Amino acid sequence: MRRVRAELPKLVSGAIGFLCLVCMMSFSARSYANENEAFWFKADFPPYIIVSGPNNGAGIDDKIADYMIKRLPEYSFSFMYGTYKRVTEQMKALVHGVITPIFKTPERNKYMLFSDVASYLVLPNGLIIKKSEKKKFEPFMLPDGTLDIEALCASGRFVIGFSSGRSYSGILDDIIRKYKDSSILYERTAINQAGIMKMLEAKRVHAVFGFPVEIKFAGLENELESLHVAKMVPYIPVYFGVPKDEWGQKIIKKLNAIVHDGKVLAEFSGYYEQWLSDEDRQYHKKLTKEYYDNLAKSTQ
Repeated sequence: MRRVRAELPKLVSGAIGFLCLVCMMSFSARSYANENEAFWFKADFPPYIIVSGPNNGAGIDDKIADYMIKRLPEYSFSFMYGTYKRVTEQMKALVHGVITPIFKTPERNKYMLFSDVASYLVLPNGLIIKKSEKKKFEPFMLPDGTLDIEALCASGRFVIGFSSGRSYSGILDDIIRKYKDSSILYERTAINQAGIMKMLEAKRVHAVFGFPVEIKFAGLENELESLHVAKMVPYIPVYFGVPKDEWGQKIIKKLNAIVHDGKVLAEFSGYYEQWLSDEDRQYHKKLTKEYYDNLAKSTQ
């Protein structure tokens, strides 16, 4: 089994950047035309995917990728790193590849196939702010303790950072679609997802969209906190994604056969829970049990 780390090229300005991307995509499609050769796509997205530092390769979905690759010995995978935007471009081009973590969205359903069982559940994205500036957001807090993100954005008083190509799910994706071309949102296009926290720490933006686990990975628990956003679901299922073609149909069946094992799902949930606080870990266990119990009942 061959696993080689590959980097998606960084786009440069103008025609050069466009030609680089087109050539790379064409090369990928030709080089991996073999039925059993494929990319395992990874977005630099700690603690899900960790590509540097002492925890390099030990992220939640790094471990899941290793687990799955060992159980797919008939395939030869090469790792390829890039933003979610670039990875989804590869999927649209029908390049042979698998990605996790990824959310289902109506747009992605047009060109991707997803595993029919979630590999694990994540607690939803929220609005991450500096604790020292929390009072500025209090006028937009609802009686139940959640944040009215629609009213906050409509006020025009804040700039919120988000990562290019990343789905935040639910109302946050709606907000991004609505305000993407306005001064209210700042789109960060760099590969490293963790950099969004540094922007907030440096006060280049007032807040960012993100997961609570990202705060812990960044070691900023004392400086930052995540506000729960109103209308967000209590959890979001994470899936495996593949291109929507004949090759994708074949490999998704094999991925499904593996993740239908309850022991496998418990293993993957454990990878995620290592990054949660004690309180969130117990809450997550409860949600996970309810989710898979209901799933089991629906298939009986």
